[in-house]
Amino acid sequence: MVTGFTATEYGDFLIAKLNDPYYNTVKVLDWEIVAGVQSFRTTGTLSTQAGSTTIHGNFTEFGNFSQGDEIIIGNTTFTIDTIVTQIELTLTEAPDFTTTGIEFYTPTTENNLFEYQYRWSTDNSQFSELRPLNRSQGFSDLMGLTFDPTKPLWIDVRAEVSAITTGYTISIISVTYTLETVESLSSKYIFKVVSPSVVLQIIIS
Repeated sequence: MVTGFTATEYGDFLIAKLNDPYYNTVKVLDWEIVAGVQSFRTTGTLSTQAGSTTIHGNFTEFGNFSQGDEIIIGNTTFTIDTIVTQIELTLTEAPDFTTTGIEFYTPTTENNLFEYQYRWSTDNSQFSELRPLNRSQGFSDLMGLTFDPTKPLWIDVRAEVSAITTGYTISIISVTYTLETVESLSSKYIFKVVSPSVVLQIIIS
């Protein structure tokens, strides 16, 4: 079942769509999707202070983690340095943001994983066929395409659960594209599932 941008079962899928297109785009130079897993290890919420490596939890059970484990806060992956108590830990690197009551995740693994496809359009109506999203530069690959910069560009990402552990959930957290435009090379444009600029269209298989 899919709720919001979170899936719970093998074969579930969802599509992340842009509200507004990109303009003046020639090529997609790179992309990054941050997806996270939640389970019994990620109960509760976190509070962070910009510049501090100390993380405070609310109803957390940090004893489920060990030094060197990774967690995702926001859309950034951090490495745990020390477990102080069930509600306090330290990171090897300090976040550059302050937040309170935020959920957190662990990174995806081969046992909890999405497979991604993409499609594109210049009118948000007629789309290309869905194709695997990878970093190859072949004829049918996203990074191998050249777009008409005089037309708007919409890119959809379809995420399908290809593996999941019983009782776990897996979520899309953010999607980032690096674009080559006619105005500047390697300009970075970011859209996030949690931002107002993105509609997450939920389709349940």
